[in-house]
Amino acid sequence: MPNIRYLGHSSYYINSAKGTAIITDPYGRTIPYTFPIISADIVLQSHEHADHNATWRVTGNPIVVKRTSDFIAEFDVNVEKTKETLTFKAFPSWHDKFIGKKKGPNTIFMWYMDGLKFCHLGDLGHVLTEKEIEWLGEVDVLFCPVGGGITLTSSDAVLVVNQLKAKIVFPMHYKTKMTEFISWLEEPVENFIEKIGGAEYLYALATQVDSHHLPKTTVVKILENG
Repeated sequence: MPNIRYLGHSSYYINSAKGTAIITDPYGRTIPYTFPIISADIVLQSHEHADHNATWRVTGNPIVVKRTSDFIAEFDVNVEKTKETLTFKAFPSWHDKFIGKKKGPNTIFMWYMDGLKFCHLGDLGHVLTEKEIEWLGEVDVLFCPVGGGITLTSSDAVLVVNQLKAKIVFPMHYKTKMTEFISWLEEPVENFIEKIGGAEYLYALATQVDSHHLPKTTVVKILENG
């Protein structure tokens, strides 16, 4: 079973059953969480803003995967250490509701691992179009921004979760006590939880996800930062 740990902001550490380590959107020093000294095989980078592209903070000489085009891209990544090859699809999207005119492009990453379909929305700033829903399909594990400001509002995040019929949702990119001074993080995670109808607070740094025991309806899981 894959292991999932929340590193704060939009950064998650996802470890496959074979031991392949993936980190999403490592943040720079403008985000006041403590980014751990941590090694990974692969880093997914959704865009070039400093709170998402600090790949230099990840040790282990990881392979960095990021979108290189305005159309759907596909990356096969072979991890010699674990003898595992993962395929990442990168879907073009926008950081705002104005086709990128305010905040630029964003990349949605989708991949299969350990019998599960993962999707990381990066700094998605708009609800999905019918074409995007068709591209992505239904998702087992979704990493979704919920804090508004420059990404999905809590209300729009609920719409996107429903669009993708996500089984398990890990919220990200929201206001906390440590980030109250950051103006472009507008909403706490509680706004999203209230609108989607509740969440499971794990009171832990990490959790495992089992492809054989997925919930029948959407479950939001809240991990501790760290």
